[in-house]
Amino acid sequence: MAKTASTPGGSGKASGAQKEKDAPPPPEPLRIPVADSHTHLDMQSGTVEETLAKAASVGVTTVVQVGCDLAGSRWAAETAAAHESVWATVALHPNEAPRIVLGTLTAGPGRGPGSPAATPPSTRRSTR
Repeated sequence: MAKTASTPGGSGKASGAQKEKDAPPPPEPLRIPVADSHTHLDMQSGTVEETLAKAASVGVTTVVQVGCDLAGSRWAAETAAAHESVWATVALHPNEAPRIVLGTLTAGPGRGPGSPAATPPSTRRSTR
Protein backbone atom coordinates (compact mmCIF):
# COMPACT_ATOMS: atom_id res chain seq x y z
CA MET A 1 0.00 0.00 0.00
CA ALA A 2 1.41 3.40 -0.94
CA LYS A 3 2.03 6.24 1.43
CA THR A 4 -1.21 8.17 1.80
CA ALA A 5 0.24 11.49 2.86
CA SER A 6 3.51 13.29 2.52
CA THR A 7 5.65 13.15 5.58
CA PRO A 8 5.76 16.20 7.83
CA GLY A 9 8.71 18.61 7.56
CA GLY A 10 12.23 17.31 7.09
CA SER A 11 14.43 16.58 10.05
CA GLY A 12 17.63 18.08 8.66
CA LYS A 13 19.45 14.83 9.47
CA ALA A 14 21.56 12.62 7.20
CA SER A 15 20.09 11.69 3.84
CA GLY A 16 18.28 8.39 3.38
CA ALA A 17 21.17 6.94 1.37
CA GLN A 18 23.63 7.91 4.09
CA LYS A 19 21.43 6.38 6.80
CA GLU A 20 21.21 3.09 4.85
CA LYS A 21 24.98 3.04 4.36
CA ASP A 22 25.63 3.63 8.08
CA ALA A 23 22.87 1.34 9.34
CA PRO A 24 23.94 -1.76 11.26
CA PRO A 25 22.77 -5.15 9.99
CA PRO A 26 19.29 -6.21 11.13
CA PRO A 27 19.13 -8.26 14.33
CA GLU A 28 18.15 -11.91 14.45
CA PRO A 29 14.35 -12.37 14.29
CA LEU A 30 12.67 -12.36 17.69
CA ARG A 31 11.09 -15.57 18.98
CA ILE A 32 7.70 -13.94 19.48
CA PRO A 33 6.03 -10.99 17.74
CA VAL A 34 6.48 -7.65 19.50
CA ALA A 35 5.30 -4.06 19.14
CA ASP A 36 7.58 -1.04 18.91
CA SER A 37 5.86 1.52 21.11
CA HIS A 38 7.66 4.62 19.78
CA THR A 39 8.50 4.96 16.10
CA HIS A 40 9.05 7.81 13.66
CA LEU A 41 8.23 6.29 10.28
CA ASP A 42 8.34 9.80 8.82
CA MET A 43 12.08 9.98 9.58
CA GLN A 44 13.09 6.72 7.86
CA SER A 45 14.99 6.56 4.59
CA GLY A 46 12.57 4.20 2.82
CA THR A 47 8.84 4.15 2.32
CA VAL A 48 6.47 3.22 5.12
CA GLU A 49 5.92 -0.13 3.41
CA GLU A 50 9.67 -0.86 3.23
CA THR A 51 10.18 0.09 6.86
CA LEU A 52 7.24 -2.04 8.04
CA ALA A 53 8.51 -5.00 6.00
CA LYS A 54 11.99 -4.69 7.56
CA ALA A 55 10.44 -4.51 11.03
CA ALA A 56 8.20 -7.53 10.38
CA SER A 57 11.18 -9.54 9.11
CA VAL A 58 12.72 -9.41 12.60
CA GLY A 59 9.46 -9.92 14.52
CA VAL A 60 8.22 -6.36 15.05
CA THR A 61 4.65 -6.76 13.83
CA THR A 62 3.07 -3.61 15.26
CA VAL A 63 4.46 -0.09 15.52
CA VAL A 64 3.17 3.05 17.20
CA GLN A 65 3.84 6.11 15.05
CA VAL A 66 4.39 9.16 17.25
CA GLY A 67 3.07 12.56 16.23
CA CYS A 68 4.82 15.44 17.98
CA ASP A 69 2.97 18.39 16.45
CA LEU A 70 -0.28 18.98 14.57
CA ALA A 71 1.08 18.03 11.14
CA GLY A 72 2.94 15.00 12.49
CA SER A 73 -0.07 13.84 14.48
CA ARG A 74 -2.31 14.17 11.43
CA TRP A 75 0.22 12.17 9.39
CA ALA A 76 0.43 9.53 12.14
CA ALA A 77 -3.37 9.13 12.15
CA GLU A 78 -3.54 8.92 8.33
CA THR A 79 -0.70 6.39 8.24
CA ALA A 80 -2.35 4.26 10.92
CA ALA A 81 -5.61 4.34 8.97
CA ALA A 82 -3.77 3.11 5.88
CA HIS A 83 -1.70 0.36 7.53
CA GLU A 84 -3.13 -2.31 9.81
CA SER A 85 0.16 -2.79 11.68
CA VAL A 86 0.50 0.92 12.55
CA TRP A 87 -1.10 2.61 15.53
CA ALA A 88 -0.90 6.37 16.06
CA THR A 89 -0.04 8.44 19.07
CA VAL A 90 -1.43 11.92 18.60
CA ALA A 91 0.46 14.39 20.74
CA LEU A 92 1.84 17.87 21.05
CA HIS A 93 5.46 17.99 22.20
CA PRO A 94 5.96 20.70 24.83
CA ASN A 95 8.58 22.37 22.61
CA GLU A 96 5.89 22.82 19.94
CA ALA A 97 3.28 24.35 22.26
CA PRO A 98 4.28 28.01 21.72
CA ARG A 99 3.77 27.58 17.97
CA ILE A 100 0.15 26.48 18.28
CA VAL A 101 -2.71 28.93 18.14
CA LEU A 102 -4.29 28.86 21.60
CA GLY A 103 -7.85 28.69 20.24
CA THR A 104 -7.10 25.57 18.20
CA LEU A 105 -5.43 23.88 21.15
CA THR A 106 -8.20 24.64 23.65
CA ALA A 107 -11.01 23.83 21.22
CA GLY A 108 -10.14 20.13 21.31
CA PRO A 109 -10.01 17.51 18.56
CA GLY A 110 -12.38 18.19 15.68
CA ARG A 111 -13.47 21.49 17.16
CA GLY A 112 -11.02 23.92 15.60
CA PRO A 113 -12.06 26.76 13.28
CA GLY A 114 -14.05 25.49 10.32
CA SER A 115 -14.93 22.12 11.82
CA PRO A 116 -18.58 21.04 12.06
CA ALA A 117 -18.44 21.14 15.86
CA ALA A 118 -17.28 24.78 15.76
CA THR A 119 -20.08 25.86 13.42
CA PRO A 120 -23.21 27.18 15.13
CA PRO A 121 -26.13 24.74 14.73
CA SER A 122 -28.24 27.30 12.88
CA THR A 123 -25.68 27.48 10.05
CA ARG A 124 -25.04 23.75 9.67
CA ARG A 125 -26.52 21.95 6.70
CA SER A 126 -28.71 19.02 7.48
CA THR A 127 -27.41 15.64 6.40
CA ARG A 128 -30.86 14.07 6.50
